[in-house]
Amino acid sequence: MNFSLIQVTDREDGKIEGIWVQDHVGGTLESATQRAIATEAANGNRFDIAVVERIPFEGGPYYDKLHGLTRLDTQRISC
Repeated sequence: MNFSLIQVTDREDGKIEGIWVQDHVGGTLESATQRAIATEAANGNRFDIAVVERIPFEGGPYYDKLHGLTRLDTQRISC
């Protein structure tokens, strides 16, 4: 499966907003969740990194804020 990791900037009505960090291609939700946890740790746990369905865009990094995303790694969060 293909996922994207998102730096969460806001939460509203069960959805998240945030900035694309990287894709996780060819793994499972569990491996994508582990990558999100590792990315948080690498950044001193200053950011909340969420796993979502892969963001379909072409041409390199995408830094615009993304809205209305469904977080898939909800089993590890308490919000």
